[in-house]
Amino acid sequence: MAKQKNSANRQTDKMEQNFIDSMTPKYWQDKGFMRVEEDVCMETIDDACKIFKATPKHYGFLQSAGAEIDESLYVWCPSKESTTWKNELIRDAKDAKNVKIYEGKIKNQSSGDLKLKDGEPKTRIVFFREKDKLGYNYYRFAGVFAWGGLSEGKRVWKRIATRISTKAPYTYE
Repeated sequence: MAKQKNSANRQTDKMEQNFIDSMTPKYWQDKGFMRVEEDVCMETIDDACKIFKATPKHYGFLQSAGAEIDESLYVWCPSKESTTWKNELIRDAKDAKNVKIYEGKIKNQSSGDLKLKDGEPKTRIVFFREKDKLGYNYYRFAGVFAWGGLSEGKRVWKRIATRISTKAPYTYE
């Protein structure tokens, strides 16, 4: 009986270590790819960007919500609640592949700059900021999204892939 208990404890310890390791950029870089179904979560924007060897800009105590990888691809970590933006991750109950993000300015903000600027990446690797039941924030991989245009005063991003390579070139499907 004691041997079974020790074996069960080792199994639990290994599972806990795998969970902890899976929250590091190195784990996903070494693995070579990630999928939405794997429930990939990072603790910080920096960690989400490090998976793709990108570095977000810091402005004193403020930080951008992502980082450019190259001229066509960007790691983006939107939050539902922000002082400037209101972002919504919408999943279609009837079609699991139909996932969109609506990115809109807060009411008292001007919506004149919602169009993508020249050179702004039109494809984004998205880690959406969420809170768990205990109130901890984390960034969950939501997929790869492409620019879908403007709708009712909001930017629309449509999911185009649920799997991405974590080694350059960053291919997705």
